Amino acid sequence: MKTHLRTILATIMLLATATGVNAQSGINAPYSQYGIGLGSTPYNYPWAAANGGTTATTAAFNIINPFNPASAAAIEPESFVFDMGFNFERAQQNDPTTSTSEFEGSIAYLSAGFPITRWWKTTVGLIPLSTTAYATTQPVKGADWDSMNTRYEGNGGLNQVFWNNAFNVAPHLRLGVGANYLFGTIQRAITYDFKGLGSTYFINSRRQKNTTVSNLTFQLGAQYDIALPNDHLLSLGLTAKVPQRMKVNDESLAYTYVDSNYSEYIRDTIFPLPGQSGQYKSTLAQPLAITFGAALSKINHWQVAIEAAYSPWSGLKYTEGTDANMLGSNTTTYGNNYRMALSAERCGNPNEGSYWRRMALTAGAHYERGKLRLNLNNEQYVIDEWGFGAGVRLPMRKGRSTINIAVAYRSIGTADLLKQNTITLGIGVSSCEKWFTKRKYN
Repeated sequence: MKTHLRTILATIMLLATATGVNAQSGINAPYSQYGIGLGSTPYNYPWAAANGGTTATTAAFNIINPFNPASAAAIEPESFVFDMGFNFERAQQNDPTTSTSEFEGSIAYLSAGFPITRWWKTTVGLIPLSTTAYATTQPVKGADWDSMNTRYEGNGGLNQVFWNNAFNVAPHLRLGVGANYLFGTIQRAITYDFKGLGSTYFINSRRQKNTTVSNLTFQLGAQYDIALPNDHLLSLGLTAKVPQRMKVNDESLAYTYVDSNYSEYIRDTIFPLPGQSGQYKSTLAQPLAITFGAALSKINHWQVAIEAAYSPWSGLKYTEGTDANMLGSNTTTYGNNYRMALSAERCGNPNEGSYWRRMALTAGAHYERGKLRLNLNNEQYVIDEWGFGAGVRLPMRKGRSTINIAVAYRSIGTADLLKQNTITLGIGVSSCEKWFTKRKYN
């Protein structure tokens, strides 16, 4: 009993500590300058990266699936599940003239799950929701100055604390409801820096904005299993994000500055003017997002799954709540977002004596249409994403705890604008322990 209490306290402390840690990637991602940043869920989970993101039907007693709240009902009575993962990414950005690559490692997620009663299970955890990390410089040569560098910079991102509750309402039917707390700060800036001849007649300036998010969103889920002859099983999964409009806090500042002895000094404040406030409210809108999945399996042998998702737009729609136009005109447009995924798995059989037969092997692929839409130079760009992955699940402790290892490839963008290709190595550790089980023998 004391061991279990220590485990619970350690988990709570770890989650609480992680909320103060920036879990966002530091890789330069130019597409993250739009909206609230670039999202990577569900592919930041190793098992989801391996199966192409077919998460609607995924449910296991020793894996936490935050993407369908109903999946928590698979946690066994008297069990405690702790799940955490790490990602190591190598990203390459290619545009028509340059190519760069970077490497980054980060915590992918932290989560825990346990039963409240035999029919009510709960999970809680922390995952990164979006990343903002970019730094680009555009030189411009003018008639009255030798050169001017326009620097676009941004960092930060949003995290999500989820609390999912699932209920076994019938022998083969699981229903769930989830509450998500979104938090984080996104910092963006545009700097106009004059260099060379004629620069003494022009003043450097900067426009910057901090967006702070602290909001609740909600999600519903359902899973249903249909038993078929010869140990076959058809599993259906459905999730729905509840549409919401949320207020976020913005704080902006525009000013001119001078350089002196490698330091910057504000010369004049352009915004806010005296008597004005640089703080204002903006809006985030979450659309109704529907995901449906189906999986056919032969118990302890194999499984194939397919999934489709639709929403009026991708992610959260950001609308600035001021006419000051701090960072220029909004180039992001919104249109229908579609995602398809499929996977195949050789399931591990926990009853086998051979370790090889207890291992699970998975492969999957996904395609997302309309992840981002941009209006640049009077041209419309629809930014799509596609990718594939493969992974292995290694059992520990007679199959109750597992190590998930996945390798995935994702590509976003177009070659004539910008393409970012990312290779990810993900490692997840899921510990499943029995609670309150009285030993017959010491």
